[in-house]
Amino acid sequence: TGELRLCNYCVRTVHEYLPGGGGGGEGGEGSSNGIPIKESPQGTRRKSIVPIATVSAGSLNWSETATQSWEQSRLASKTQALNVADLCHLQGGGARREEERRNSHAEVSTGEEEESGPDWVREMDMTKGARESWNVGVNRNNDEKEKEKNGDEERIPTLAPLSPSKRGDTVVGGLELDREYKPRKVEGDDTEKEFERKAERLLDYLFKREGISRERWRDIVWSTSRSMASTVVVDVRRRKDAMNILNYVHIKKLCTPEDVVHAEVVQGVVCSQSVTHCDGMTEMRDASVMLVAGSIEYERGPGRLATLEPILAQEGQFLAKQVERILSRRPSVLLVEKGASRTAVELLHKAGVRTVVNVKEGVLMRVARSTGADVLPSSDAQLIQQNIGFAPVFAQRLVRLRGGARKSLVILDECPPDRGCSILLYSRSRKELIAVKKMLQTMILLLYSMDLERAYLKLFNVRLEYRCSACEVCETRRRNIDHDGEKSGLEKALDSSVLSISPFIDVEPPFLETSKGRSCSLLEYFKQPLYPFVSDEEIVVRRIEEEQEEQKEEDTSRLPSLPRTDFALSTGVNGDEDMAYFRAKGGVMFRERIKKRNEQSPKSTAPSSPRNRRSDVLDPLSHQRVAVLFGSFSPKSPNSPFFCVRPWVVSMHFYGANDMTLGEFLTKFCFSREYACPSSNCELPMLEHSRKLVCARICVEVTTQLMTPTSSSSSSLDTMEDIMAWHYCPSCKASSPMVALDDRVWHLSLGKMLDYLSHSSFSLGCVSSPAATASCQHCFFHEHHHFFSHANFVTTFKVTMIRPFDVHFSPVLCRIDPSLVSLQSIIDRVNRMAALANEMKTTAEERLKEGRELISQFNSSAVTSLEALFAKTNHIINDRLKIVEELTGGQDPMPTNAALALKAEEAVMVIREAAFSLLSQWNSESANLAALSRTLKKNADETGVPPPLKELFLDRLDDPFPSCLHLGLPLPSRAPVVVRDLQDSRGIKPDVASILAYALASLNYEECRRKAREAAGGEEQVLNLNASSMNGDENAMNAEHFDIEFSDSTTSYYVKTYYAERFHLLRRLLLPEGETAFIQSLSQAYIWTPQGGKSGSSFFRTCDGRFVIKTMSRFEVQSFVKFAPNYFDYLKTAVTEKKLTALCKVYGVFRVCYKFKNGTQAKMDVLVMEYLFYKHNHTQTWDLKGSLRNRMASTGKNSSDLVLLDENLMKDLWNNQLYVLPHSKAALNQAISNDSHFLSSQHIMDYSLLVGVDPESGQLVLGIVDYMRTYTLDKKLESWVKIVAIPGAHLPTILSPQMYCTRFSEAIDSYFPVVPDQWTGLGSVVSY
Repeated sequence: TGELRLCNYCVRTVHEYLPGGGGGGEGGEGSSNGIPIKESPQGTRRKSIVPIATVSAGSLNWSETATQSWEQSRLASKTQALNVADLCHLQGGGARREEERRNSHAEVSTGEEEESGPDWVREMDMTKGARESWNVGVNRNNDEKEKEKNGDEERIPTLAPLSPSKRGDTVVGGLELDREYKPRKVEGDDTEKEFERKAERLLDYLFKREGISRERWRDIVWSTSRSMASTVVVDVRRRKDAMNILNYVHIKKLCTPEDVVHAEVVQGVVCSQSVTHCDGMTEMRDASVMLVAGSIEYERGPGRLATLEPILAQEGQFLAKQVERILSRRPSVLLVEKGASRTAVELLHKAGVRTVVNVKEGVLMRVARSTGADVLPSSDAQLIQQNIGFAPVFAQRLVRLRGGARKSLVILDECPPDRGCSILLYSRSRKELIAVKKMLQTMILLLYSMDLERAYLKLFNVRLEYRCSACEVCETRRRNIDHDGEKSGLEKALDSSVLSISPFIDVEPPFLETSKGRSCSLLEYFKQPLYPFVSDEEIVVRRIEEEQEEQKEEDTSRLPSLPRTDFALSTGVNGDEDMAYFRAKGGVMFRERIKKRNEQSPKSTAPSSPRNRRSDVLDPLSHQRVAVLFGSFSPKSPNSPFFCVRPWVVSMHFYGANDMTLGEFLTKFCFSREYACPSSNCELPMLEHSRKLVCARICVEVTTQLMTPTSSSSSSLDTMEDIMAWHYCPSCKASSPMVALDDRVWHLSLGKMLDYLSHSSFSLGCVSSPAATASCQHCFFHEHHHFFSHANFVTTFKVTMIRPFDVHFSPVLCRIDPSLVSLQSIIDRVNRMAALANEMKTTAEERLKEGRELISQFNSSAVTSLEALFAKTNHIINDRLKIVEELTGGQDPMPTNAALALKAEEAVMVIREAAFSLLSQWNSESANLAALSRTLKKNADETGVPPPLKELFLDRLDDPFPSCLHLGLPLPSRAPVVVRDLQDSRGIKPDVASILAYALASLNYEECRRKAREAAGGEEQVLNLNASSMNGDENAMNAEHFDIEFSDSTTSYYVKTYYAERFHLLRRLLLPEGETAFIQSLSQAYIWTPQGGKSGSSFFRTCDGRFVIKTMSRFEVQSFVKFAPNYFDYLKTAVTEKKLTALCKVYGVFRVCYKFKNGTQAKMDVLVMEYLFYKHNHTQTWDLKGSLRNRMASTGKNSSDLVLLDENLMKDLWNNQLYVLPHSKAALNQAISNDSHFLSSQHIMDYSLLVGVDPESGQLVLGIVDYMRTYTLDKKLESWVKIVAIPGAHLPTILSPQMYCTRFSEAIDSYFPVVPDQWTGLGSVVSY
């Protein structure tokens, strides 16, 4: 016979039934979670010898394993100085105390009174009370007294099989509830009470969100979840368990016909299976369980022909041997993952083994954990090392479901509850069961986490402070949560929501839902609603619809009673003929009944209600996670200045995916020399690296250092086992006491700890210093450094605040914001110009009056024209001065684009033009009279005729106007513009912007537009920006370019406008203020010289700061002429279809030529583009191409216009990263992808991203510039030369458009990492 090796629990259970074992007499009565315990007729548990249920009788051998205590005692700690020696002694002392504890236990055991019997009997006596420890609450009063006597901490009580008659207890739906439960009280600290209150609020909120009856289910959910959270033990450290407690709590829903809700807890496993034989329905006590993966079948070798008789004989022999090997382990219950041959099942049944087949792998794993059994890989594997499990109760139960069906359940009960439990939920409503199961899972997980969180907070005596503080992180969060401004719908719903069980953590509204975010320019590009949630009204409507749908499903699920055969309808015994008829027609009639039911049930082709499909961002379960940005870097790595692990966003579900325990993280990834850098290029250990975890407004930098132990502490460092922890306040220069992490803190979720560091409210911890006069008032989570040590390793969690930026693109609509000027200054400007003109006119009139008679004798026409000019000037002055009366009492201050302000400016310029016209004609006549006087004098000398008595002359009038103004050019009627000259260190040059403005406002330009429309098909022909509407013929394209010429007495000008009509349409689409505002903005500019750029272009910027004029090379103009039709189409599509684009828009391309009378001349190609940083106070400017080859700008010059390049950014990127908000990252990635792929399709490369940092508004202002260069032959040659002739580690700037697009997109993505928040991954804002 084989040997049955039993675990320690089995030993204790066997001992209860042995003589003198003292089994269970005081254990109480009743049933264990719905499964009755067998009792003797006298009502007491049997004390006679009951053999273990095995398939054969024989000797039993077992080995006792070391038991594990329910809780791990914490190390008491005192305030100590942070030095290596004391740290080693403290940790070494912890190890020694553990060893002394084990020794003391051994001494107590050996000192007990010897009993008669074999050794194993005495050994079982040592652990006699273990079975009672699983039934917490059997005698709660005595237990509490005993705990107080022993000084043990009180644990949350578990569900127990108590009689309903016990005082103070209530049974609801089959569950015993403890009405007198109170959380553990800590003197002077209400943290645990706050946790309890928050947990109850969260449960009530779940009932509200799920829309189910709180009165029916609350007590069941509350007591069951608390019991499971405290009963099931997760041991990642020793047993290598999964860290999620829900892996060991299985919830099964049973929709029964009775409208009574209740729950049943099974200390073990429940699965929907049945025993292969009907006689297996009876309950079996103390069953030995064997688990087999695979199947128990005979498989014939493929590819061979054989007769049936030998195969059947071989099968019988094979299965007989397999069954014999199984029976050698003497199991009473056999669970098989797949199928089992009928022959094997019969053999096992004859031997008394109950067989369950087709058991899922997950169920086998749960059974193995609860019973202590090993899963045999297959039935023919070696059985020597396999452990047979033990189940105190094995039973099969039939449950009648709603609708008449029956479900068979296999139950293994009364197993060690710390290994796992199962919960059976009973209700009539299927929807209700689904909701309750979800709530149970949520509450079990949160209550389990709550216990670990409280242990972590108690470790450092952390307490929540309900007051304002100097912590900028906490105050920023508080202002966003508790503000007095107008709140959005989500903010109002968030105020009444409970999304976390911790009182330290509140959920801050997402940026786009705040008052600042609602004005964000990117808001319109995201799908609305941004963060959908279910309102209270929708919950009620949804519940009503679900009930109606469920009732409808129940009505339509019933089969019609007819048609059926007579054999099925009859109750008597029928003959063989009726049986044959039933077999022939039964299936056909059944199909007809199904068809009839389908015809009777209404078919709905409409999709399910949108309300049912709508996601809910206020679901607490969706917030049980934290998203962090993780990256690692080492300055000594070959990857430097790049990161060894490129920052990426990882969503850590608490105790789930991508999460790990705090102790596991410290042990595996911090206190290990063997943990290497995951980068293939880096061979440095992780001890040489820094890791960053970024979330919300904080950055946690994790570094590990090696301590140098002293000679007296080196031996202690080698033997220490515990992880020590403390925290340090750099402001107070003080630290907390060093304490050891107990098991609960060791098992705390790393994601949950990061959640506290990122999103907690202002809290204080225990920090003391001998020199400190008061306790530390700095935030425990955000202003302290957190230290963990083990052996000679010390890991630091350094928390620093960051300020993520909001991204601001070049706006699609280019608005020209007016400036405000005082009303009086406008009036004074008009009056001054009128006074100047009047003064000139008066002076001229007086001078003309003195010599009028003499002048009239020789040039009467000059006198007449001058007098007419005086009258005209006087009329213009008086007419334009009427604006002063209109301005009186007007808006003060007045915007410059107001109608009266524009009219006043026009009046000034018209008066100035009239005055200059008077001045010019007067001086011209003066010159003519002077020439006439000289002629008369010369004739007199030649002829001898005496000259006039008085000299014939008119004094010239002084020119009061600046010489840089070309006032000789007539003012355009569309907009008053004056061409200007600029002067710099290199001399005088024309103001190109004013030349362009004059050309666009001229009558010649309007005439060219009229002719172009006539050539296109008349005035009725409507032009558009679609690329398909443009004729690809070269002559047709040249016809769209206008030539405009104008000149004055000193200079001649020529302007060629490329795609004039298309650009006019584009400006009409993108400039809300219109063409006139564009012309007025261009009318005045100045020379602009930004520092750091390498293009070699000249720049002008308009005086209002809205537009920039940049010179272009000949190749750039040729490239633009080719791809301009697609450019217009792309921008039109971006505006009409709301597609994100970062292109810095170009509003015109021109060729400008000028020639002075002195021979100076020039010709240049220019473009007019918007100024990206208009109305922004940027402090830094970056020009980024994604290349690190020759991309370093000199920073010696201190200029506000200094432009830095890629290498400047990468030089210290680890410490100076430009973090962006989640919605900004999503928009940035989308815009860069759209634009780079468009430019690549047009064979354009060498563009760059211009970025300005505006710390005042917290924005990164960026746009793509220099996108006028295509990949022509000269650029191909330049790229080839730089790659071949100039070797380097990085590729040159010039690449093919496809390669440039890829490199550019990847570089921009890495330059601006995202900062996840509490809403990352929720709603329509996708951030990574």
